[in-house]
Amino acid sequence: MDFKQDVCEKDEFKKLIVTLARQIRDKYADDIENLAFVGIKTRGVPIAERLSKEIKKLTKVEAPVGVCDISAFRDDKLIKKDITPCEIPFDVEGKHIVLIDDVLYTGRTMRAGVSAILSFGRPASISVGVMADRRGFLEMPIYAEFIGVKLDTLQDDVVSVSVKEVDKEDSIKIYSY
Repeated sequence: MDFKQDVCEKDEFKKLIVTLARQIRDKYADDIENLAFVGIKTRGVPIAERLSKEIKKLTKVEAPVGVCDISAFRDDKLIKKDITPCEIPFDVEGKHIVLIDDVLYTGRTMRAGVSAILSFGRPASISVGVMADRRGFLEMPIYAEFIGVKLDTLQDDVVSVSVKEVDKEDSIKIYSY
């Protein structure tokens, strides 16, 4: 794999998180008490946690964060056994849930995330937030409402979102094969 492009690093990454949090706050301002996040493992979880912290700074409201391993809900990969699919420490009924992941590519991960959330009940709404939207490769009718960066990439490119909690740095990079 060859390095192709630096999309953003630490300072820009932080600004994207703040911008996403403001967009989410604005959308749910009238019902912010019912806002919750579900982060898709692995990198969606720390992104969701950071967004929740930013929402608290902006509104003084603590939006709970759930964690989801969507492996058991995928339709395109073998299902892992012995996993705990989701840890959602709140009642999803009536919540506005923002499903968070690092990259939106085909939409299959997000479709699985929606299925996972619905297995817990019926939220008021589910929206999607990502740090990077690859645009143009969707296989499912899924779109991200909250997007850090929109990227025009080739099908063979790899978009890598790194978060300091997992990868020791915050960045978005593109690699090519």
